Amino acid sequence: MSEKNGERDDNWSEAIFIGESSTFHKTITDADIMLYAGLSGDFHRIHLDDEYARQTPFGKRLAHGAMLMGFMSTCGTLIVERYNERTSAPNVSAGYNKVRFINPVMVGDTITTTTTVTGKDLKKRQVYSEHKCTNQRGEVVAVATGVGQFV
Repeated sequence: MSEKNGERDDNWSEAIFIGESSTFHKTITDADIMLYAGLSGDFHRIHLDDEYARQTPFGKRLAHGAMLMGFMSTCGTLIVERYNERTSAPNVSAGYNKVRFINPVMVGDTITTTTTVTGKDLKKRQVYSEHKCTNQRGEVVAVATGVGQFV
């Protein structure tokens, strides 16, 4: 439980502003893909093998979809840092729903990730957000619904 002056901080919901958003930009490099493969243990050929990737409909190696979820997490953290200025109630990510990887992401793509707070559930002490990743051409490459939990 979060406590302020010996009492639980139940004003967490006042720190949540529907429509509040954050943005994160990242240009994908070959090193990003290689490092992510090492970190995650995902060594699928579509990420690492140029020859294999050339034979696919994509024609090039793809970035890991889960890397995009990391960008979503970054945007969520940017918003949470603002919450922490407005409430002492601790909060964590409870996960992502409706995750979809819509278009491929390749080396050289610049990804803009935007997260927008869309709602809150007072009984469950949860906050909801929509995450969207777009590339430099404005194409949506990934989406998800985030769930934050105040504890």
